[in-house]
Amino acid sequence: MHILTKVCTVIILLLIFQIPTPAAKEFFQKDAQLYIPDALISLSSGHAIVVDKMTQKLFAFRYSKGGFRLVYESRCSTGKNNGTKMVSGDAKTPEGIYFATKAYNDDELSSIYGIVAFRLDYPNFIDRKQGCDGNNIWLHGTNKPLQAFQTNGCVTLTNKDINNISKYIKLHETPIIIQDYTKWIPQDVRFSLKKKLENFLDQWTKSVVRGDSTMLESLYEDGSAIENTSLHNLVLKINKWKASGAKVSLRPSDISILKHDNCDVITFDQILSVDDRTLSGYHRKLFLKKDRANWRIIGDMLQSPATEKQFIAKMQAWDDSIKNDLVIKQLIEDWSKTWESGDIKKYSSFYAPDFRAPGMNLKKWISYKTKVSHLNKDIQIRIENVKISSGKKIMITTFKQKYTSSMHRDVGIKKLYFRKSHGQWKIYRESWKAIKP
Repeated sequence: MHILTKVCTVIILLLIFQIPTPAAKEFFQKDAQLYIPDALISLSSGHAIVVDKMTQKLFAFRYSKGGFRLVYESRCSTGKNNGTKMVSGDAKTPEGIYFATKAYNDDELSSIYGIVAFRLDYPNFIDRKQGCDGNNIWLHGTNKPLQAFQTNGCVTLTNKDINNISKYIKLHETPIIIQDYTKWIPQDVRFSLKKKLENFLDQWTKSVVRGDSTMLESLYEDGSAIENTSLHNLVLKINKWKASGAKVSLRPSDISILKHDNCDVITFDQILSVDDRTLSGYHRKLFLKKDRANWRIIGDMLQSPATEKQFIAKMQAWDDSIKNDLVIKQLIEDWSKTWESGDIKKYSSFYAPDFRAPGMNLKKWISYKTKVSHLNKDIQIRIENVKISSGKKIMITTFKQKYTSSMHRDVGIKKLYFRKSHGQWKIYRESWKAIKP
């Protein structure tokens, strides 16, 4: 009776919910893949995997040139019992948007997992919010003949199919969407939702880079949820960096937009830039739920707790580096003003005792600069486009310098090499290369 019920349900869904029959599938492929699962809204690149529990099918889609195309289809097997997973041991396959967190090959697996396996991130944020428990939900192969509805919760494929599918899966980034049944819709239906969610992400990004905590909190179902997180830490740092004069930008990259039931998910890499520094590779997921006419974020996380700690530590390291940058920029400004003023005694204080220039030690260098200062009047130095590369003990600054005086005029690229001496940054080398004005 149990099997008969499943068969009848499949037939009804084929008629009502537009699940593609082989004939329909052939039509979709010939007609530029006009129909896609309604879970797929947008991917920046790469692939998405969709598992249809009712028909026991797995589909792989590629996203390119603004649209999805079916690139692989196979049979699969899911949990012995109907419904989404709620508790450990219920032999149900969870339903939602998941990502593979670890891959295993034949040498690492027992025979029940076949030749390739991927661990999924069940329970994800939504699962935990709904009180679901259990773990060890995998997408894997099998060394036995594949039978429908025969797993304890995993999604199982033949060894041949899992091997083929594995080339489409990128850890933490390729969505694996598991549905009770897949509703197929015309591909152009998704564009309206895509635009609205892209606008929401743009609003989120602008709020972060402005350091606007009030606006940011309004985008969350529980505004206090951003406290004590990497996001809260980021907003504080951005405000601090901007106050110090640093140029800060944040942009999302590799954006994917997906939906499952009443939840939408936006995933992206956040590209953070502060002056000449750029930090990328931190993949963020925003879980959204529509509240009347507006979306609210109900969950926000980086790839993993370890990733979040790394991100916070990197920002702290930047914080220390930016402090040094500010000191160096101020030194360069004071150094140039002192040279303009002709105060050679003060000018010499910017240099380390072991300073060397071609053929000159510090004493000879100061003697040479003293003669130049006496011969030239109305010295003016204009500094542009200062760039700083830093290490633990050395700072190298590069900038365009325009020099004018009563006797001379030139334009060139100046490099000043700083090193700490008794707790203070001092110039121990400098170079100059003339360029055309």
